[in-house]
Amino acid sequence: DDLDLQHFSIAEDRLGFDPARYPGVIAPDFDLLPMIDEALTIKQGQADSSLRIIASAWTAPPWMKDIAGYYQPGTAENNYQGTGGQLKPGYESVYADYLLRYLDAYAAAGVPIWGLTPVNEPEGNSGQWESMHFTAEGQARFIQDHLGPKLQASAHAETKLLIFDQNRDRLEHWAETILSQPDVAQYVYGSAIHWYASTTNVYGDVLERVHTRFPEFDLIHTEGTIDDLGKPAPGGIGDPAGFTETNWFNNDAFWWQRKATDWAYTASWAPNADDHPMYTPVHRYARNIIGSLNHWVSGWVDWNPVLDERGGPNHVGNFCGAPIMVNLETQDVYFTPIFDVLSQFSRTIRPGDQAVTVSIQGDAWSEDALHVGATLSPKGLISIQLLNTQMTPLTFGLGLLGQHAVITLPANALQTIRLDLSAALSKTT
Repeated sequence: DDLDLQHFSIAEDRLGFDPARYPGVIAPDFDLLPMIDEALTIKQGQADSSLRIIASAWTAPPWMKDIAGYYQPGTAENNYQGTGGQLKPGYESVYADYLLRYLDAYAAAGVPIWGLTPVNEPEGNSGQWESMHFTAEGQARFIQDHLGPKLQASAHAETKLLIFDQNRDRLEHWAETILSQPDVAQYVYGSAIHWYASTTNVYGDVLERVHTRFPEFDLIHTEGTIDDLGKPAPGGIGDPAGFTETNWFNNDAFWWQRKATDWAYTASWAPNADDHPMYTPVHRYARNIIGSLNHWVSGWVDWNPVLDERGGPNHVGNFCGAPIMVNLETQDVYFTPIFDVLSQFSRTIRPGDQAVTVSIQGDAWSEDALHVGATLSPKGLISIQLLNTQMTPLTFGLGLLGQHAVITLPANALQTIRLDLSAALSKTT
């Protein structure tokens, strides 16, 4: 768990889980399994009863890696080029077996794992926390020679293998390298993507090109969050005042205002500092989900559903915002506006719904003013998602199946319009 307060490996010393090494652990299954079991029970009472769990290891155990550690931080000695290291030559098959043992253990506990990635963020994080590097070519070889055949021959052949699992701006290279090889692609279900390359750009152009090139492979967003919450601006920043977020707990206004920054806010050393402006948390979530919906992404997963009032716990100081935040001292539970955003999308976009093409005509507003996405359920219920990022209301015409309505969307708002089109659609078929 990336939010534990210490490093953890299932098989750090090759002898398996040892509770004596972790005195704070009550029982091997005290952390995740009870929550997963409760979620499975809830899902079994719903129409779409399948809970899709995606597993993504952040690193192999240190004894499998060339650096013999979880990661190496950047220091003056290595010119601040930290690393997560990579698998030692000859350990590829062992690591594949390790991942399958994980699937075995969860299956034995009654928890099926729907999706699996070879590793989280294979391009690394500059040695800031646990990671392990693959190149796209190296991940292709690992899948073709080890993980793919082993997974297919195992009791978990139905588990979906997702490549990459990092930022959208780099997806095209990874998809082309891996999915263009039939001997590798035969084992792959799709690509996992994150959003940290920009606070505003959804990279719809990249998603479109990848889908056009490889239409049979799914795209799933597997991680996004309000990162570096309340963290002072790092060195090399293009912000002499060193902006730091404050007052986010029990304060809805923070989440609806342009007062959040990310890891590369105005940083001169960022790949493209212009992609990391200050942003409004609610807008970032809603914009990304709507934009993903419009560009072939079939699933969207947040990072941390519940964190403490600081945005942790976290053993490397990577504090983040979350849909639910809890003051551990007062036991005050705060459902942030992000919870409302995710609830609204989750209630109105259900498994089995299909995305509908939408277009915005006219140039009365800025490109970022209005975001629109829509889905159609198997029963003919259309859900139209509307985000107004402006501080003034927007009035526009909505056209659908030859009908027209004038809509006024309140300032700084996310709304959903739902219409039953079953009768109209039945007349056209």
